[in-house]
Amino acid sequence: MCGTWIFKEWGGHDIEEEVSRRRFFKTIRNFFAIYRPVMTSWKLLQNELPGPRLLAVEKHGRLVVRDLEEFTQIQRAAGI
Repeated sequence: MCGTWIFKEWGGHDIEEEVSRRRFFKTIRNFFAIYRPVMTSWKLLQNELPGPRLLAVEKHGRLVVRDLEEFTQIQRAAGI
């Protein structure tokens, strides 16, 4: 997982990869179950090198998924 490597390489606190993954997927589940229904707009970015990439955006109920395969994979891995 890239984020774990960056923290270790740049001197951040050391978090076990399993803990990092568990927290990530819990956050994704919370976003779709709790926060998305009450938001008027949001963006989902894949934040890996070489830089962030937009996967999906929703504005006023109109969802546009720019990478359906990755978006579906994240939802499936999070148990959504």
